[in-house]
Amino acid sequence: MKVKVAYLGPVGTYSHQMTQQVYQGTSAELIAYPTMEQVLEVVESSEVDEAIVPIENSTEGAVLVATDVLAHGVNLQITNEYLLPIEHFLWGVDPNQAVREIISHPQALGQCRKFIKATYPEAQLTPFASSAGAVYELLQGHTDLAAIGSRQSGEELSLVILKERIQDQKSNCTRFVQVQKKSPPLPKVGWLKISFVCMINGEKSGSLQEVLQEFSSRKINMTRIESRPTGAKIGEYYFFIDIVDEATSVAWQEALTNIERESLWFKNLGIYPVLQEKAEGCLI
Repeated sequence: MKVKVAYLGPVGTYSHQMTQQVYQGTSAELIAYPTMEQVLEVVESSEVDEAIVPIENSTEGAVLVATDVLAHGVNLQITNEYLLPIEHFLWGVDPNQAVREIISHPQALGQCRKFIKATYPEAQLTPFASSAGAVYELLQGHTDLAAIGSRQSGEELSLVILKERIQDQKSNCTRFVQVQKKSPPLPKVGWLKISFVCMINGEKSGSLQEVLQEFSSRKINMTRIESRPTGAKIGEYYFFIDIVDEATSVAWQEALTNIERESLWFKNLGIYPVLQEKAEGCLI
């Protein structure tokens, strides 16, 4: 039976590009969904078997929708990670028409912030659910509209490149993760990445330091920490944390046990192999 894989569509998004690479040479059925929430929800409902979603970018940081839904909207496990170099193109209909408005996914707009300010300082910026969706909008014929998207997204529609490779950072790269309802058996050797989110007692002095001490005292490498407001009150945060340790080590297990016990709320987002192969154009 074919594996069904969800990704943020339409065809031509960076999620589509990453999903194609991951499942190249397999019989997997790749299915586009219009929002990140739907991509994750259809995995939980078993409409599809798994999904590929962007989780963080080297320029703009966390992809907030994916991060928040994984933490609070669904019960899924991260089972693998991948890197994709991101090159943005500015697409239009008429190269001789002044650009009044630029549309794209908020992450793409953010990754091209300096370019936009320097080149189109008066342009209105409008967010879209996906970069390819923004490029498709150009088919409506608005000649003063431009969209930021991948090379593939505009070439398939025979649009005009107004500017190419407009990302502010040459090494712009997005980390994607594969998510499933259940994790496969963990490898017994090699390195593992452990992703989790916790809410600590902010009224207790040194509570965050105690979490970090769990890692430093055991010589565990923390590769990511992001804070997100809980929404309940000012100063109350969730912390998204990634750590790396050897599969044979008990140190990470001890650390997680202690952090979960001391946290007001804790959720394990996945334990999975650390990415071994570097993607060309990505610095890791």
